Amino acid sequence: MHYWVGSMTVVLDGKSLAEKLMKKLPRPKNKSLGIILVGDNKKSRIYINCKRDACEKAGITFFGCYFPGDVEEWRVKKIIEDWNNSDMTGILIQLPLPERFNTREMLDLVSPDKDVDGLNSNSKFKTCTPNGMLMLLDNYNVKIKGKVVIVGYGKLVGKPLAKMLDERNILYDVITSNTKNATQIIESADVIFTATGVNNLIKKVKKGAVVVDAGTGDIDYELIKGDCSYVTPIIGGVGPMTVYSLIKNIIKGSQ
Repeated sequence: MHYWVGSMTVVLDGKSLAEKLMKKLPRPKNKSLGIILVGDNKKSRIYINCKRDACEKAGITFFGCYFPGDVEEWRVKKIIEDWNNSDMTGILIQLPLPERFNTREMLDLVSPDKDVDGLNSNSKFKTCTPNGMLMLLDNYNVKIKGKVVIVGYGKLVGKPLAKMLDERNILYDVITSNTKNATQIIESADVIFTATGVNNLIKKVKKGAVVVDAGTGDIDYELIKGDCSYVTPIIGGVGPMTVYSLIKNIIKGSQ
């Protein structure tokens, strides 16, 4: 059980940690990343720019393929096929895709050996965002124990995070929009992982709770941070660790 014994909240600084860990990675040779974007989602552009900058700093060649939102699906599939059959180290489809696309089908077209985002059903890599969340806690020596909840069960964070917790033999509850008494469950949790995209969804937590927001803004940060023992900021928390996880996967790729 996690006990709250003081009033000092530790802010989990993913930005500084990621910068420190990046410096320890080996300098890659002949590594590359190709990112596919469909449409002109502003947030997606920001995320891609962060990944491009990280690649440049790490010595990884970056390729971007940007399609308009009305692109024919076969054209996107053709690029994936071409990159699968090339010497490209890693391939990433920036999500979300337009609703008319079958996202699962598109993700599974990426070769498992090149799926550095870890979203292919048979990927050889760990999914970047949940892996970044766990690495952040590990590096702060935070134990995941007591009552653990995952808020949101999407393919980007919730589902792969659950699998990672299973691998660590950690018990948890999953909270979705269909969960009864969801608020009470969250407010009684010792460790909260959240990634729903619902702004300020979580406004109250147990004193001493460990709260990890995937960067989706689920927590009312200013309101709850004083009750947390450890908490991630919305900006500079999990996001940089997600990018670090991606770079680590690329360097690992084709080895």
